[in-house]
Amino acid sequence: MYFEYQQEGIARLLGKNRNELVVPRYQRDYSWNTTQAKTLLDDIANCIHIENGKLKSSQYFFGNILLKGKPVDSDQTLEIIDGQQRITTVYILLAVIYEILKDIDDKSSATENLIELVYEKSLLYKSSEFEERKTLYIESSHNFFPYYLFSEKKEDREDLDILNNSDQSIKNVFDYFYINLQEEKLNNLLKIADKDFSYIELLTVIYYQLENLTVTIVSSSDGKEANSIFESLNSKGVPLEQSDLIKNKIFTELNTNQPTDIAQKSWTKIKKNLEKSKVGKLEFPWIDLDDFINIYWRANYANTTNSRIYYIFKQKVNDGQINPKDFIKDLELYSKEFKALYGDRTNFSISDENWDEINNYIELLVQSLQIKQTYPMILQIVHAFNVKLISEKTVKNNLKFMSNFHIIYNEMFKLPGNRLQYDKFARLIRNIINTSQYNDNTKKDITDKLSEMRKELSDKLPKKEEFNNIVKTILPNMTLTYTNKVNNSNNKKTKNIVFNYTILKNKKISKDDNIEHMVQDSKDDKTSWSIGNLIYLNKTINSKLKDKDLAEKITIYKSIKGNKDIEELLKTNYFSSILENKRELAFQNRQEEILKVIYTSVNNNKTNPQGQSV
Repeated sequence: MYFEYQQEGIARLLGKNRNELVVPRYQRDYSWNTTQAKTLLDDIANCIHIENGKLKSSQYFFGNILLKGKPVDSDQTLEIIDGQQRITTVYILLAVIYEILKDIDDKSSATENLIELVYEKSLLYKSSEFEERKTLYIESSHNFFPYYLFSEKKEDREDLDILNNSDQSIKNVFDYFYINLQEEKLNNLLKIADKDFSYIELLTVIYYQLENLTVTIVSSSDGKEANSIFESLNSKGVPLEQSDLIKNKIFTELNTNQPTDIAQKSWTKIKKNLEKSKVGKLEFPWIDLDDFINIYWRANYANTTNSRIYYIFKQKVNDGQINPKDFIKDLELYSKEFKALYGDRTNFSISDENWDEINNYIELLVQSLQIKQTYPMILQIVHAFNVKLISEKTVKNNLKFMSNFHIIYNEMFKLPGNRLQYDKFARLIRNIINTSQYNDNTKKDITDKLSEMRKELSDKLPKKEEFNNIVKTILPNMTLTYTNKVNNSNNKKTKNIVFNYTILKNKKISKDDNIEHMVQDSKDDKTSWSIGNLIYLNKTINSKLKDKDLAEKITIYKSIKGNKDIEELLKTNYFSSILENKRELAFQNRQEEILKVIYTSVNNNKTNPQGQSV
C-alpha cells in the first residue's frame, strides 16, 4: 500500500498550491450540527491565550485527513475521502467571519488584511489561468452549500430550498457560528470581556487559531488504496454510519475488476432519490440514507440491528452471496420506490382512481401512526407491483388491511410492535421474485404469502368477546379529534381513520368528498372535535351545510342518496341524542361503532387472495 503523509494547519490546507478540495456527490453527506460546532468553538477558545498583552493562538491537533490525489502538486483536484466534516465546518466558520467582516464598521487596514486572509487566501484561490475558484467544492444537485454561504442578502439565504439533512446541517452550523461570533458573545467565549481588545483583533486571532488546527494529511493517488486506508482509519474510535461503510466496501470491491464510476453514479442517484422533492404543487420530505438502507436490508436480507448491517453485508460480499454491482443497482431501484412511503407516486404508477385511497392507507401507517415495522412490507408491496407481480387491487386491499389492523392493534390497544413479522414476509416475497420465472404461479405464490401475513396478524388481535368487553373502557383514553379552529396534532391521524371507516361503510370515497363536523366545529367546545362528530360528505353538500345548525343539517342529510353512513345515522337515535343535549354519549357511541367496524374488517380471517374480507 503506497501513500504519503504530511502535517498542515487546516486553514492553510485550503487553497494551498492552487488545489481545489472536492467532496463528490457520492461521498458522505455533511452531518455535523450545532453540538459539534459548539465543541469546535470551545476548543478554539481554549487554545487562545494572552501573551505580553496580545492575543495568541496555539497549536492543536485536529485529527487525520484522507485525500485522493497529491497535495504537493499544483492545480489539482483533491478528493476528500475522510475528514470532510471537519474541513467543511472550518470552511463554514471562515465564511461566517467573512460575512461579519463585510458588514463591520471598522474599515481599518487590519480589517482589510483580515478580509484578504479569509476570503482571498482561504475561501478562494486563483488558478494558473487566474480564474477565481472556491477552495472547497461540495458536489450536490442544487449547490446549496455555496449559495447559502455566499448569498449577498439574508433574504436570498432564507429563500433557498432545504432538500436534505446535509442542507439543514449546513444552515444550522452557519447560523450558529454567525450568532456566536458576534462581538459580545465572542468576548464571553474567549473570557476576555474585561480586556480592551477590538472586535477585529478577536476575529483575527480566531483566524490564526484555525491555521493552527493541525491535521495529518494522508494521501494516495490510487482510489482503491485510498478506500482501504479509509476503512483502516475508521476501524477505531467513533463508528461511521452504516451507509458510509457499505459504500466504501462496494467501491473497494468494484475497483478491483471494473471502473468505480458505475458505483459512484448509482450512489449519487440514490442520494438524489432520497432528497426532498417537488411534483407539481406537492412537496415530499427528504429521507435519511441510513434509515432507508435499514428498511431496504430488512425487506430483502435479514432483520439485523442497524449497527450490524455492515458487518453482515461485508461477510456476504466476501462469501460471494452478494454481488456489489447488483446490490447497488438494486438499492438504487428501491430508493426510487421508497418515496411512495411519503406520498410521491412518481415511481409507483397507481391509477388516479385508486391513488387517494392507497395513499391514505400509507399515510396512516407511515406519517400518522408511524408504524416503522410496516415500512419493509410497504416497500416490498410497491416493488412487487412495479415488477407486475401483484395487481393494483391487491396493493389496495393489503394496505387497507394493514392500516385497519394498526388502528386497532396500536392506536386502540397499544400492543407491542416487536410481535409482528412484516420483515419475514417481505423477504419471503422478495425470494419468490428472485427465484421464479414470472408467471401466474409467481403471482399466486406472492398473494398466498400476503394471505398468510394477514391471518398471522389478525390472530394477534383480541378475540371478539374480549374486544366488546373492554372497548368502552379504552375509548376515554383515546385522543381521536379533528378541528379546523386550532392547531391540533391529531388531525391527520383522525382524518385517516374516518377515511378508512368510510371506505368500509360506503365502499368508496369520491375526490369530491371531504370531512364534515355534524355539530359545528368550535374552538371553545372540544367535544365538537370528537371523531364521533365526523363524517365524509360531498363538497357541494358541505357548502350547503355551512353555518347551519344541526336541525337544518338533518333536513339536508335526509336528501342524500347512496351514503350508507349517513343513512344508518338517520335510522338510529344519534341525532336525537345530540338534540337532547346528550352529545358526548352520541359521539362516544359513534366512536365505538367506527372502531367496531374497523375491528370486524380485520378480525375476519377468511380472506380472498387479494386481501379483501368476504
